[in-house]
Parts: sequence; structure tokens; C-alpha cells
Amino acid sequence: AEAGLVFYNETQDNYTIGTQIAGKPSSVAPLGHLLTVQGVRSSDQDPLQCVPLFDAGQTLPIEIAAECNDADNCVSGESFSVNGEAVALVDDNGGAGASAYTEIELNFTTQPSGDVGATIELNYSDVGIMQLHSRYNIPFGFFGDTNPVTSTAITPNDPLTPPGVSGDYMAGASNTFVVRPFGFAINFPGDEGNDRTNVSGGLLADNFDDRAGNPADSLAEDDDGTVFVYAGEGFDTVVTAMGWQAIDDANQDGQPDAGANLYDNRPTPNFFYDTVGAADNYAVKLTVLENQAEALGGVLGELSNDTLTFNNFDNFGVAATGSASLSYNEVGIIDIQAELVDSSGDPLTYRGTDVIRGVVNDVGRFYPRRFDVLTTMLLPRIDASCVPPSIFTYMDEPFAIELELVARNTQGATTVNYRGGFAKLAAYADLNFRAIEEVASADNNDLSARLDNVSVPVTFESGWSAIQGGELVLEGNLAFSRANPAQPDGPYEDMMIAFVPIDSDGVTLDPGDLDTEITQATPEYSLIAEHDFRYGRLLINNAFGPETEDLAITFRVEYFDGERFVVNTDDSCTVIDAAELTLVPGTYTGNLDDGDTDIVTPDTTEFHEGQIQGVEAATNPSDETFTATAPGEGNGGTVDVELDLDALGLPFLQFRWPEINADYDENPRAQLEFGQFRSHDRVIHWQEIYNGPTPP
Repeated sequence: AEAGLVFYNETQDNYTIGTQIAGKPSSVAPLGHLLTVQGVRSSDQDPLQCVPLFDAGQTLPIEIAAECNDADNCVSGESFSVNGEAVALVDDNGGAGASAYTEIELNFTTQPSGDVGATIELNYSDVGIMQLHSRYNIPFGFFGDTNPVTSTAITPNDPLTPPGVSGDYMAGASNTFVVRPFGFAINFPGDEGNDRTNVSGGLLADNFDDRAGNPADSLAEDDDGTVFVYAGEGFDTVVTAMGWQAIDDANQDGQPDAGANLYDNRPTPNFFYDTVGAADNYAVKLTVLENQAEALGGVLGELSNDTLTFNNFDNFGVAATGSASLSYNEVGIIDIQAELVDSSGDPLTYRGTDVIRGVVNDVGRFYPRRFDVLTTMLLPRIDASCVPPSIFTYMDEPFAIELELVARNTQGATTVNYRGGFAKLAAYADLNFRAIEEVASADNNDLSARLDNVSVPVTFESGWSAIQGGELVLEGNLAFSRANPAQPDGPYEDMMIAFVPIDSDGVTLDPGDLDTEITQATPEYSLIAEHDFRYGRLLINNAFGPETEDLAITFRVEYFDGERFVVNTDDSCTVIDAAELTLVPGTYTGNLDDGDTDIVTPDTTEFHEGQIQGVEAATNPSDETFTATAPGEGNGGTVDVELDLDALGLPFLQFRWPEINADYDENPRAQLEFGQFRSHDRVIHWQEIYNGPTPP
């Protein structure tokens, strides 16, 4: 053509419009170029050279159109602007020119190259391969001739041409150029029931997570954030190609900044609908970049079903959006990246431009699906060291429990990230220990209020990472206490000691792991063991004999059988120490004075079938009695002896000995009498004398 319009890149000094980013003005970095429209004609000196056709200072009505080449159909509602004015956006017509144009007034000035051109700034809201078309309706006499020469670049007269113009056009077209997405927004439909609209006012999708506004279920900044889904549970994920906003690209590298919020950007609905995308050559891969639990020694974890292909993408009318149901196998809060990849999973550039990426931060909180009980154990009378193990434990006496728990995901794998602040089963109260008495043909008797914590850790958050993470071994002592007031009751045979762990997120055992037969009116729990608990007391037997002979001090231990106290013949391991058996000052009578008698060997002795009487001493020295030494001739009299059960660690064997206005925490006393003669053979009962303090 002897004359026409050209698109010129002043920045690159060529006739090429380079890659554009959807929603970004062409003059703005990154990829910011100074683009112009020039009118040119053949040089008079050399027809093969072009020279400027328009003069600087002219403002001319140039008609411009933007043609969608691939995809070859423009999406309704999208726009292409030149210098901020929307121009005709037309479908690919397979030939020269465009089916429609929009007239724009352009100012022609001398450009940095020295040529005369009108500066244009382009901005397309969508993506694909584009081409610009332009034309100028030549006025009569514009070139000093009322009959301009018609050439291949000039359209024949249009009978509808307005007065003053010829209807002959000089025209031109740009190169084809790519407009790519800025990045991917990753979203979670159904989260919190929020609808979100795009910048053009169109509904993006129903029930999208409004992460750009109010905090949503999928947004958790730290381990105190709300829960999202179980580890291993499926959750819908949507990836949307989005346009550019300056706030999301502060470093002007053309990629979303770390932490950039793309949820209020405009979607690019043509993404994935060009010929390359339609051929299934595109995919979007989702990758976990970071898990906050890693800082606690945890692991990154894995996503399942982490690649979205073309067939997963549905057009909601305003956006090309890929969706899939994913699952994440671990506990924690994660950052997820979406990246354009090829069929092999390798990063892929969009139409030869750049790899498209996007990141969503702080997705979670993911939490375990359930706890499993690996082992439980109850060890009776932990301080008595009974061999074989005792079949009972006294009320108020410590017994040991051992528990081993593991946190599982939906698939049953251990969630090793259940640790630190992500371990929400971290306090004694979360274990919900129970003491249940089974009552035939009636509701069970829940006596859990009498179950005291002796040494089970009150908090144990760090215990979840002591093994490998996600596992907890917990040891400590409990005690089934006496009633309040501590009047004798029981015995409680086969008392069910149970528990059910429930963390602050409501994670607990599966129903199949709970023991329903022990519940009736009480909730369901996991049985640790059935065990007998008895109300016990320890007594010292009165002793008497000549002052010239040593006195054996004997003991017995009893329990309340529901009606009365009887000797506890099942106790063969309670130990007492001579150091805690004392002669009570101020209780000496007759000729017996302090220092006349003393308590000697052995250092310790052990009950045998509920008594210490020396009957086993010949074969079992541990059954040997204590001895009060003979005070000698003429030193007859009495003295009280007392056993300090607190010092022995046996306060659970104390009792209410004074009978009047006393608590059930008195040590046992007995009277030692030297000089007492044998009673008459006809006496069948000798009354025992109370040896405790005088009642008030």
C-alpha cells in the first residue's frame, strides 16, 4: 500500500506489540512499552521506504478494533481499551480488517524516535492471542487533492459516508500478540457460604470462600485459628486465572507478590479455551509450599488429586475455573501454590510467554479425624509394689494408669503434625477420666467425682512430639477417694475406670472404640480396666505381759465389707517402718517412765494376709513383729504407741478413732502394758481400752 497506518513500539524500536498482561496498561511495568500509531506513505525518493504521513500537532479520528484470534470467540462482557476508551472487541473473521471499529481521537506528536505518532495505551481484560486493526476515513482534500488515489490500502467509497469524508480508508493491522493471565487465585467453594463478586459486578461462583473479606473457615493465621477440614478429608478447590492489579505486583515482575490477594481481581474467562488448552496440553498443579507445623519439627505433608486438567475446568459465565476435590493428609496450616504445567507436570509457559502461578496462604486449620487407643494399663497400689499385683486398691490410695494414644487422619494414617500448638488434646481435663459402678437392672452409678488426679500431668502438649509426633504416651497416678464426709462405704467391686479423650476441636475416639455396655445413662467411654476399691483402716493391737519380758507389737488391716470392718486377708504387701512407730510422750503410767522401754527390730515389716503377728517370720522375715523392750523388774505400767501413717505414705488407712466429733484422719494407737497378769481361766472376753486422745 502506498499509504497506511502502522503500530510502532518506540521502546523496542520495532513494529511489534509485545506480550501483555490481562488488566495491566501496556505502558506500565512490567513489560511496559511506549506504543504508537503512525500514518505513513511511500517516500517520494524511495518507494520502498516509509515516511510520516501526518504532521505533529494534529488530532485525528482513528478507528480501532481488537480481534480475538485464539480463542477465536471473544467472551461477552470483556473489554479492550485504548487510552482508557473501550474499542470494538470482535471475533476472529479469518480475513483482513475487523467487523467493527470504534473511533478514537488521537493526538499525533513527535515521538522519541523523531517520528510522528499518536501514543496509545492498551488494556485487555481477558487473555489469548490478539490483533489490533485501525483505519482512517480520509477527508476530501486531506492530501491536497480532492480525489485521493485509491490503492489496496483504501476502501471504496461508502454511500453512507458522512459529508466531508471520502469513504476511502487507509488501514493497518498490528502483529498478533499474547495477552496472558497475571496469576491464579485459589479458592474453596462452599466455605462459610459466602458469595463473592468480581470487579465487573458479575457473580464469580456460588458459595465461595470470602478470603478477601471476613475471615473464612479455610483461613487460619495460626494454630488458634478455626478448623477447616479433617486431615485426609476431601475439600473442593477452585483455581481461577486472574488479571493484574498494581497492588499485587509491587516489585513489578509480572508475578503475584508473596501474600498477594487475587480474590478481588478480574477473572480471565478465555483462559484454557484457546486451541492449545482445548488440546489438553495445559494442566494446573497444586503444591504445598509450607506448613506452619514444620517449625515445630513436623512435616510438609501431601495433597492428593493435585493436578487440574482442562476437563476439570468449567466456565461459570465469567471465569474459566478449574475445580477438583483435594485432600491434605496432615495437620497444620499450609500455603498452596497453583502452577501451569504440561502433561508431565513440568512448568509450562502460557503461549510461550511466562509460567502462570498463584499462591494462597494460611489454608487450614487441618486437624485429626480421630484418636486411636493403642494401649491402656491400670497398675494397683502403685506405692505398695505388690507381687503379684494386688487385686484391690484402697480408697484414696494412688493407682497408676498408662495410656498410649495416636492421632489419625481420615485414611487412618498417623498425623505426625499433631504437636505443639496443633495438639489440642493437651490438658488433663481433656482425657475425661471416669469411675463407673455397674448396677444391675438400673442406671450405672457414676462416681467420677471421686476420681482424683494424683500425678497425671496437668498439661502435656509437648508429649505429642516426644515419640514421632502424633503419638502420646501418658503415665501418672489417680486415686478413688473416700466419700465426703469420709464415712465408710463400698466395697466397689469391678469398678470401671474409663476415659474418653476429647480435644478442644471435638476430636475423639471412633464410636466403635467406645464401650457402650458400661454406660447406660452415662456417656460412652473407653474402658481402661475393672478394679476393686476398698475402704481400709490400720489398727495396732494392744499388748501386755510381764515387765521382765519383751512385748511383740502386732497389727492388722481391715476393710469395710458393706456392714462391718473385717480383716483384709488380700493385703500381703503393705509395709510399715519402725521409725514411724513411736511411744507417745505423756501417756506413761505406773512405774513405767520414759526411757524404760524402746521399740527395736526390725526396721520394716510387711503385712501377711492382713496381719503382722510373726506367724510367717520363720520363713518370711518381712512378717516379723516390732518389739517393745522389757523395762525390767519393778517398772510395771502402761504407755501408748502410735503409728504415723502420714509419714509412712499410708494416710488412706487412717480412721475416725475417737468416735465423737473427729475426722477420719486419725493415726492408730494401742496400749502397751507391762506387769499385767494373766486373767482367770473363766474370763471369756477382756474389754479393749480406747488408746486415743480424750474426746472433747
